Amino acid sequence: MSFDVALLDYDMPRMNGSQLAQEIKFLVPDAPVVLISGYSVLPPTELVFVDAHFGLGTCLDDLLWTMRTLAGVNMAAMTAHHPMMQSTDTT
Repeated sequence: MSFDVALLDYDMPRMNGSQLAQEIKFLVPDAPVVLISGYSVLPPTELVFVDAHFGLGTCLDDLLWTMRTLAGVNMAAMTAHHPMMQSTDTT
């Protein structure tokens, strides 16, 4: 099994994202897991196997930055080779 980051939704059929995060960490302990949800806050017990949680009101830039950081993506190298990926300041 090979992947850079697991992006999971909290509300899924059969098991929630927290349960799947636990399964992933059991199989691949160093795998970064990001959980998204429609809730602004989840109980800490739901985040034990999660490296980052983004809920209601999350900025897409924050989610992407965190995923790239957890995956170990070198953004300077990426933007040098792909000028269209250069970020812009939205403030």
